[in-house]
Amino acid sequence: MQRYRHYGTSSSSAPVEEVHVEDEEEEVYTEEEVYEEEEEPLIEEEVVQETGVTEQEVPPLQEEVTAAVSETEAKTTPAESKNGKRTEGGGGGGDAGGGPKYSMFTWFVVLALLGVWSSVAVVYFDIVDYDSVIARAKEFRMNFSEVLQGKLTAYDTDGDGDFDVEDAKVLLGKGEERGGKLRSALQEELRMIHEKMEAKRIARIALAEIRAFLAEEEEEKEAAWVMKMKTLEDAQEQLKEERRREAERVEKEKAEKERIEREKAENERMEREKVEKERMEREKVEKERMEREKAEKERMERENAEKERMEREKAEKERVEREAKEKAEKEKLAREMAEKEKQKMERLAKEKLAKEERERLEREMAEKEKMERERLARERERANKEKEERERLEKERLEKERIAKEKERMERERLEKERIAKEKERMERERLEKERIAKEKERMERERLEKERIAKEKERMERERLEKERIVKEEKERLERERVAKEKERLEKERIAKEKEEKERLEVERIAKERERIAKEKERQEQIAKERAEKERLERERVAKEKERLEKERIAKERERIAREKERMEKERAEKERQEKERIAKERAEKERLERERTAKEKEKIEKERIAKERARIAQEKERLEKERVEKERKERERLAQEKERIEQERAAKEKFEHERAEKEKADREKAVRQKMEAERLARERAERERNAAKVDVKRPEHLEKKSNTSQPKPPTAEEKPHRASVSAVGKAKKKKPKLLNKFDKTIKAEIDAAEKLRKKGKLEEALRAFEVLVQKYPQSPRALYGRAQTEDDQAEKLRSNDMLQRAINSYREAAELPDVTPDLLKAALKRRAERQQFLGRIRGCLATLQKLVQIFPEDISLKNDLGVSYLLLGDNKGAKKVYEEVLAVAPGNGFAKVHYGFILKAENKIAESISYLKEGLESGEPGTDDGRFYFHLGDALQRVGDSSAYHWYELGHKRGHFASVWQRSLYNVDGLKAQPWWTPKETGYTDLVKTLERNWKTIRDEALAVMDQNTGLFLPEEENLREKGEWGQYTLWQQGRKAGNACQGVPKTCSLLERYTEATGCKRGQIKFSVMQPGTHVWPHTGPTNCRLRMHLGLVIPKQGCRIRCTNQTREWEEGKVLIFDDSFEHEVWQDAESFRLIFIIDVWHPELTSYQRQTLSSI
Repeated sequence: MQRYRHYGTSSSSAPVEEVHVEDEEEEVYTEEEVYEEEEEPLIEEEVVQETGVTEQEVPPLQEEVTAAVSETEAKTTPAESKNGKRTEGGGGGGDAGGGPKYSMFTWFVVLALLGVWSSVAVVYFDIVDYDSVIARAKEFRMNFSEVLQGKLTAYDTDGDGDFDVEDAKVLLGKGEERGGKLRSALQEELRMIHEKMEAKRIARIALAEIRAFLAEEEEEKEAAWVMKMKTLEDAQEQLKEERRREAERVEKEKAEKERIEREKAENERMEREKVEKERMEREKVEKERMEREKAEKERMERENAEKERMEREKAEKERVEREAKEKAEKEKLAREMAEKEKQKMERLAKEKLAKEERERLEREMAEKEKMERERLARERERANKEKEERERLEKERLEKERIAKEKERMERERLEKERIAKEKERMERERLEKERIAKEKERMERERLEKERIAKEKERMERERLEKERIVKEEKERLERERVAKEKERLEKERIAKEKEEKERLEVERIAKERERIAKEKERQEQIAKERAEKERLERERVAKEKERLEKERIAKERERIAREKERMEKERAEKERQEKERIAKERAEKERLERERTAKEKEKIEKERIAKERARIAQEKERLEKERVEKERKERERLAQEKERIEQERAAKEKFEHERAEKEKADREKAVRQKMEAERLARERAERERNAAKVDVKRPEHLEKKSNTSQPKPPTAEEKPHRASVSAVGKAKKKKPKLLNKFDKTIKAEIDAAEKLRKKGKLEEALRAFEVLVQKYPQSPRALYGRAQTEDDQAEKLRSNDMLQRAINSYREAAELPDVTPDLLKAALKRRAERQQFLGRIRGCLATLQKLVQIFPEDISLKNDLGVSYLLLGDNKGAKKVYEEVLAVAPGNGFAKVHYGFILKAENKIAESISYLKEGLESGEPGTDDGRFYFHLGDALQRVGDSSAYHWYELGHKRGHFASVWQRSLYNVDGLKAQPWWTPKETGYTDLVKTLERNWKTIRDEALAVMDQNTGLFLPEEENLREKGEWGQYTLWQQGRKAGNACQGVPKTCSLLERYTEATGCKRGQIKFSVMQPGTHVWPHTGPTNCRLRMHLGLVIPKQGCRIRCTNQTREWEEGKVLIFDDSFEHEVWQDAESFRLIFIIDVWHPELTSYQRQTLSSI
């Protein structure tokens, strides 16, 4: 009863304990489980304790038990049970004749209910330690009935071995005193149950209110968080929408630009075709003129040869005459001698008479022959003289005409030259006047700009100083605020944790004391309960701490995320403001520059228009004269063509007549033969008819029919000739258009078209099989081979197969080598072969193919341009230069040749000479000229000669999509990477690398100095033509992601420091090297090739003054032992004006936003 009384007076502790237990999520057993496990021992203990009956007090006599039962029944008062029903006991006490009003079974039920309700109250209000009871219940594992029966055997009064109704009657009839105690105990128990239930209800109400308050607070937090997330999502959606609109606008602009470019290209193509056509016409006219001159020259040579021949004949004639005279003189002397001999030797006259007669006859014959020769010679000479006279007269006439024309032409040229000289003189005076005015204006403008620049520079430096001071101050304040906030937060967390721990400790101590006071009577159970309670407490503390830790982590993460988001938004805002300011400043400067350029351009435009008009007038005059000349030549050609056609017609008519005559003769001969054969046949038939008349009568008609059929001429022969003539006429008409089919291919056109249709539909395997069949069937068909090559080409592209592509290249070659290939197909096949060879990287093979093409089609300028590109790809700038010089000699306005020729001149360091070619080539807008490399090199060349229009070309290159911005002009880029000129180590994420470099900078410096002292030859001069003046050497350790030979042997410690940083050593688009620069060195403004890397500069030996680097519009200086990080795809420039050398260590690293896949797959630079 003392235990129940204690819980009744301190009922308020139960709800508090329960709330605590629920908050801590303590393990709770259900009422059914506790009831099942604790019911048996609880009833035993409660019954014994409440009634106060022990085994020693049970009387041995049945009479005493009966009396006690009677008294108890008599004094029992009505009691209200928990279900609202009332039970009544005996009312009177002394009526002997009345007897008990209720049975013994009723009292037994009352006792049982009392035990049950006590057990329920104990379980419901957590009076007894559950764990100890459960442990005990598990230990004993007894049945309720068995336990009750075992305990009540002590009250067996009738000696039958168990406790039954008779034993209860004896026990309860012992006296009124025990009945009264039982009733009072029951009433007290019911009252305490009611109080406990009321306290439980109040605790539930309080707990519900606390939960509702916590739920409202959680809902408010959740609503605030939802609103915040919604705001962020709206901002993100707005940003996405803006980006989408911007992307659409850019896409539209790009499409419009492409459309304009296509139209422009089409116009340019038509213009080029027109120019090419006119050029071809002019070349043709020039060729004819040269042929005429050549014919004239040959005629003159023939005339000279004829003159020489005549002179030789004349000399020969004179020689013959001299010989004849000499011979006559000799004969005269001989005759005189003969006369003397005749006189002296009369005796010999008769003997010699015959001989003399013979000699006389011979002489007469010789004389006649000589006279005949002389006559013929005179006749020939007379004919030659007449011919020479005619030729002389013709020549004089032609010479007079030529001289008259020449005089007329020279007079026109003289007048034209005088006019042009006067015009030039006037233009020169105007130009000098304009130059003087322009120089004066330029001088004044330079003075004004210099003053403005100085003022702006001062203002900028002042702003930079103030900005730096403000940033430093804000940074300090921010750090101080963060430190104070963190300190407050830490103290607050510690205070809350201590308070919570103190509360938990006090609560645990109070619960432990309460449980200790309750369990004094049961030491063993108390010890078990304490251990269990301690375990539960530790578990609850652990769970509570874990929850608290998780909550703190969640809150910390949330705060950190919000802080990062704020910081990011702040950075974006600051970046936007900075960019906006830069944009406004750039726009202002650009507007001023454009205004100046516009004024200059207007003046230049007016001057150009005037010169263009004058040139157009001269060109029109020339064109008119040229047209007149061409018209005359055309008429002459037409006349000659008509004459030729007339002669051809006459020849054809004659041939036709001859052919008809021959055919007629042939027909007559055949007719005669047939008649003869017919006569012989008739004779044979008559003889045969006499032998076998009937058989002959049957066979003769058949034989005659056969003979008549074989002997008749074929009727289509006369009709075939017009058809063939029409076919040849159609062929001649088709030759005027480009064609891929020769005469044989036209006969199999249907089969070729069917295979080509399969190829165009994308059925490449079927098309390839079809073309293979055609090639096997018609191996001499160029079109079939070309179709197979095209199909193999498409198949290679689809399968990404180099082997298939090589097959296509071979097929193109085979098609081009066939004998009957048309020029158009030859050009198409070889051109495509060159393209695919270049794609495979076989540049020398491509070069050979293009050389062959140029030999076959020497007048095709585009082929020569492609040939020049192949030379450049091989690194043969001299070969390319020669090709483009030939192109420009033939076509001075070819833009493609100009930009490439300017590119070559700049590579040869002919800066000033290259500018005009690059500029004119880009202004031409021809296909192949709109390339970022040409804008890059033109701007660079202009910068090096001090021309400020360089940034105009950079801006134009940026607008056309070649450069990321005016400052960032790298050509090998990855889209979407963060772009800013200067970086901090934290922004890159490579803080470990930076710390390693800065900690070990002296070691790196000492090794570099040792290498410089031992062998300065390792520091090779810079070879990229970036220096204006001075000396700049480099010692490379890594290049394109690989070690540079044995370079690390000279600096082993430096290399070992860098080995583990793959972002540097594995950067395939960068280098790691030492850079030494001597005093007086200046490096031109330049940009790196790619935006995929960042460049780190570690200062090793830095003079105090004179060394600086500019990146975009920010200039910084190196410090020994410190790392500078910048993006070298932005324009940067270096000055070394110190008194001693500058030594730094350069490390290129991957851009931090590149993925690992991109780093692996990007090509080397």
